Amino acid sequence: MKKRNWNLCNVLSAPSGARVLWKFSPDSRGAKLSAERRLNDVERLPGEWVNKGLKTLFGHEKVNIGWLRADQVFVRTVHLPAADLSELHSMLDLQMEKLSPLAAGQMAWTFEPFGSPIDGLQTVILVVLERRVVDTTLTALQGNGFLADKLDLPFLRELAASKFEGDGTWVFLGVDGSPTRCLVAWHYKGTLQAVNLFHLGEGDQRPDRLFEQLTQTIWAGEIEGWLSQPPTWNLIGTDSALAFWQPKFAAWSNTTPSTRNGLKDDELAALTAQHAGVLPPEMTLVPPDFILRYKQALIDRTWMSALFAIGMIYMVVVTAYLGYVEYHRFQLSRAEDQAKSLLKAENVYQAAASREAALLKQADLRKAALRTLRAAAENLPADLTLTKLTLQGGKSLTLFGSAPADQQKAVTEYADAMGKVLDETGSKLFSVVNLPNSQNRPGSAGITWSFSCELPTSSDREAKR
Repeated sequence: MKKRNWNLCNVLSAPSGARVLWKFSPDSRGAKLSAERRLNDVERLPGEWVNKGLKTLFGHEKVNIGWLRADQVFVRTVHLPAADLSELHSMLDLQMEKLSPLAAGQMAWTFEPFGSPIDGLQTVILVVLERRVVDTTLTALQGNGFLADKLDLPFLRELAASKFEGDGTWVFLGVDGSPTRCLVAWHYKGTLQAVNLFHLGEGDQRPDRLFEQLTQTIWAGEIEGWLSQPPTWNLIGTDSALAFWQPKFAAWSNTTPSTRNGLKDDELAALTAQHAGVLPPEMTLVPPDFILRYKQALIDRTWMSALFAIGMIYMVVVTAYLGYVEYHRFQLSRAEDQAKSLLKAENVYQAAASREAALLKQADLRKAALRTLRAAAENLPADLTLTKLTLQGGKSLTLFGSAPADQQKAVTEYADAMGKVLDETGSKLFSVVNLPNSQNRPGSAGITWSFSCELPTSSDREAKR
């Protein structure tokens, strides 16, 4: 049998009024209290504490332990040949019909070794209860969200933690906080000889009932041989319980019993958590069919959680993709609007540029007309008459005029002078001045003349630069 190594342990008190849930984590001393929560009977347990998840299937074990009430169980001591746990379990299994007060099909049982073997015999504490009680308890816990891996008895933890010094009888008063129940441990000859769980009932007859039960056990111990002298009494309980029982024990036994306070519930819960790692998971009152059901439920819940997570991731991815597409669609729409705005601006610019070019061209034509007109006027000889001047496209200037018949040379000199005219930059105003053309005027002694001048183009100007 392999022992359990847990990473988190929850201990739930028995359902009697207010319930308490303790959460423990492992440490060097066995168990460290991490948190404590008190709940009423109808309040649901905190899921973040008790629920198991995917980590549980991969070694991060969370152990849930529920306490049973003492009135639901039968306990006794059994002395067996010293052996390991599996062999002790087999030996008890063979004797259960004789040891148990219940029929084999109606009971659930477990055991716990107590102390070290003496003379080859191992003392074990046998715990027996009805299977119906186990099923009812586990079903109730499951309905409250608590899947119990183990059912435990707090009085057993206190009994196991007690240090029995010498021979004597230890009476644990107020088991489970009830004044009607007590546990009596008979420790003689170095070992636990017997353990009794007494239910005293209500009323003033409780002391008489307890002392009657103790007397019967003393007789049995004398007959069996492990009690050869009057027992010494040790009372363990709360202050109020000790105050009630100590004088009654003193009067009954004619001795003064020793007293000490019992362990508190949180201390018992810590011992319960420590004990979860001492014994293997097989030694539990939880039936195998419940353990299998819990494991299958955990696997199903894990699958559902995984599918839900995948679905959520898929929805997030699809939503993100649609948002991404919509964002880029918006960006594209805005870019198209900007392109249309730019196209309109470009059209406006082109129209403005065309108007500006036309205006500049008109200005250049005006300047060219002024320059050519000034040049023609300033260089015109006195004997020549300028009758007409035409400027075609700002490129070609044609001059028409008349002169006396003997002024043919003056016309030629006028054309030469026009070819030498300079503009404001120092360049020739005309790139080409054609030879003048003169003709006699019919019915007159004079002549008519004309010649053309070519203005330089922009490429001509760039070439000169």
